[in-house]
Amino acid sequence: MKWLAIIFLAVVLVACNNSGEQETSLENTPEISLQRIKEMDDSLNVLVQKSMNEPDFEIDRLAYHEAAMRSIDFYKNFPEHDFAPEALEKASAMYMAINLDQRAADWRDTLIENYPNFIRILDILELQKAVYDNFDTYNPEMIKKYSHMMLDLGDKLPAKKREEIEFRLEHIELDFLELAILQNPDLPL
Repeated sequence: MKWLAIIFLAVVLVACNNSGEQETSLENTPEISLQRIKEMDDSLNVLVQKSMNEPDFEIDRLAYHEAAMRSIDFYKNFPEHDFAPEALEKASAMYMAINLDQRAADWRDTLIENYPNFIRILDILELQKAVYDNFDTYNPEMIKKYSHMMLDLGDKLPAKKREEIEFRLEHIELDFLELAILQNPDLPL
């Protein structure tokens, strides 16, 4: 009788384990992942509205982190899906929202590397260049890197933007403030 109970328990455990595996595989679809991302976006929208109406209310940074992780999970599980580059862009935006700028930049680099034909690649490259073209993180080599990537876009790069980038490269030795003074000598300091 004792053996029968043990066998019964083993069968139940195996059955539960198998049903858990099936449930997990059903949850791991692009549709379910997109739904989870949308749920988090909707929650963040509610929280943002609340923070605008209640001055003392602060959104927990973990909410943004959770939103970023859902997007990163989508990218990792479905890298060939049309939404994958947008998921990386969303993750980057969530990290920017909580001032994790280097983490945001790392995910933008992943987007640039894996989806060079992304519809908003110019915007992503400009954000990357801006990370290294400011007061705190001035890095001429990184500015050159992203500037040249933008120039390589050819006709996708508007003429005015091309001029701005070429001007920046001509004066790469100047930091952000020095460049602003060069462009606007009458700028009050």
